Amino acid sequence: MPWSGCCTITRGRGPTHARTTIGPDTIVVTLRGSLTTAERTLAQSGQDLEVLAMRRAFQNTMRDDMITVVEQLTSRSVEAFLSDNLYDPVAVEISSCTTPTAMATRTVPEL
Repeated sequence: MPWSGCCTITRGRGPTHARTTIGPDTIVVTLRGSLTTAERTLAQSGQDLEVLAMRRAFQNTMRDDMITVVEQLTSRSVEAFLSDNLYDPVAVEISSCTTPTAMATRTVPEL
């Protein structure tokens, strides 16, 4: 299941924008427009810290599911998973993964 699909199922809607950057041992997913209407309303009324606390609690609850999604999509093992939000405009999910064998043996020329 793609990352935004996982968000849709668990949060009721997905982000308006998602970008994934895959490196040799790190995968970064940047999400924009991921707040629900209720979260946006709370943040606009000055309760942005409560929105962030709720998001952190949710991320802690969904951590294993998110790791499973990354591992299934990439065929890599996730060694560490980090997630953080700004109430507006961005959320970031970072996975530190084992390096696939083909990439581990590849040499990168020095600049």
